[in-house]
Amino acid sequence: MFDICEGPSTPRNTHYLLPLSRRTAVPPEEKSYLNSLGALDLPDKDVCSSLLRCYFRNVHQLLPIIDTQEVLANYLGPGPENMSLLLLWSIFFASSNFVESDILERAGFRSRKVMKRNFYRRAKALYDCDYEKDKLTLIQSVILLGLWYNDTNDRNGAWHWIGIAISLSQSIGLHRRLRLAVPSNPIPERREKLYRRIWWTCFVRDRWLSLANGQPMRIRTSECDLPAPSVSDITDEIETMDPATRCKYIPWEPTALARLWLRLVHISQALGSILERHNKVNESRPGVTEIQSCEQEIALCSMDSAELEYTDPMMRLFASQLQLLYEATTVVLYRPYIFKGPVDSDEAVTKLWQQKSLDRARSAAANTTRVLEGLLETSSIKNLKSMTITALIPAMQIHLLDCKSSNALVRQFASQKLQICMLALSELRDTYWGADFVFEIFQRAQSKLLNKFVNPLQQGRLPEVTSVQTSREPGTMQEMPPLNNVDTSGFNRCMSPDNGFEDRSNPHSVNTGSSRLVLIADELRYSLTNRRYFSDEVDFDHSFQFLLDSNDFSDLFLNMVYS
Repeated sequence: MFDICEGPSTPRNTHYLLPLSRRTAVPPEEKSYLNSLGALDLPDKDVCSSLLRCYFRNVHQLLPIIDTQEVLANYLGPGPENMSLLLLWSIFFASSNFVESDILERAGFRSRKVMKRNFYRRAKALYDCDYEKDKLTLIQSVILLGLWYNDTNDRNGAWHWIGIAISLSQSIGLHRRLRLAVPSNPIPERREKLYRRIWWTCFVRDRWLSLANGQPMRIRTSECDLPAPSVSDITDEIETMDPATRCKYIPWEPTALARLWLRLVHISQALGSILERHNKVNESRPGVTEIQSCEQEIALCSMDSAELEYTDPMMRLFASQLQLLYEATTVVLYRPYIFKGPVDSDEAVTKLWQQKSLDRARSAAANTTRVLEGLLETSSIKNLKSMTITALIPAMQIHLLDCKSSNALVRQFASQKLQICMLALSELRDTYWGADFVFEIFQRAQSKLLNKFVNPLQQGRLPEVTSVQTSREPGTMQEMPPLNNVDTSGFNRCMSPDNGFEDRSNPHSVNTGSSRLVLIADELRYSLTNRRYFSDEVDFDHSFQFLLDSNDFSDLFLNMVYS
């Protein structure tokens, strides 16, 4: 149509024109509802400023979806009252995962979880009342609301919100490189860079939430031709900011941040390639060539030594977060081949691939534990992003598998590594509900191993992690047992082959059916959905017993966790 009216246009990378939004008056009954939730009233100015600083220090690194210069200019100029309330409450909600106790006290909340729930309700109410009309602002807001997760009964969790963000982005063409220019109304280059950051953030969230939920990926790369982001997409708008404002709100070095974020995009691309091959319906497992292609893609995403040695605490924390995601992607690649080799391999090649996959997965899981140890030593665990929960699960699965090994040394080391992961999860439970569920699942798995193979009267029994209900009072912390001074001799003796314990590293020792595993997954999911904590009912115990006896190393844990 433009070609007909304006004549042939010069090809140009741009996007669909966004119509100007016009905010309509809120009906009285909706305004009354929003007032009752406090959605139309912002916190005190000092609290708002603290939350905004917290956002740029902790959230923007992973989700660079807003124009920092524009947002800060509007906030410090006309004031927050003239900004989008939906976007502001979404920013404050995302910030609540990282606020310190003094901000909580000034805002009148007793814990991060209470603040997070309160801010989320306000932002969601504004969204439900159709308060915001601007599509780009809606996309930015729902991406941030995608950090919400309460329990498995909540239909409006991360998977729901990222689906809306992707749909809205596609509706305005953020996923495409258009070849149509309108000379009279060109889109500013800075705006195009913002569009690229928004779309690739949707891509990253889509891949990791697909892994966490066991759901199909929504974004198909064959239908997208938007160029990959570049360092300048992040750095340009920051480097032109007022130095005083930048020092106060954005203390990190923008080029280093941009490179780390690009690495996150590449890791997510590698993860998507793996999931695409593993999740095909009614098709055989990937062959050696396909697996090697994924190996090469992951190898290109490995962290540089300089990136792991940042002196700035925030940059070092972000680099550690990426290292955890990288190691998780490695485990996800090799995990299916620990028990079953590639489809096109003979028996000898299958055994080699099984051993190689186990070694590579163990190495990645051990690297995950080492990263956590460093974060625990610096008390940085509490500032990790919600994606960390998803990243820990593959490593914890490998440690749990090794807790059943016939090798006593492997069992002992695996148990200690698993306890470090559990300690990290326990730190995250004050902030993320998802950490509660993962903690409970692996706690019960450990308990089942101990109850089955350890005589309760033996002196050498490993201490069991104290059970904590997920409905505990917000802000409380359940202490983990110390890792030192633990006598594992009795545990190791009772798990030996002499006592009837089989070596589960042998891929041929047990043969399980996929239909049975589906039933087990349903039972476990039912337990998560209908119980606030795990009881001792027979059906749940039976499910875990079968899971621990099974050699089919499935994704049962992953399918039940939302980040």
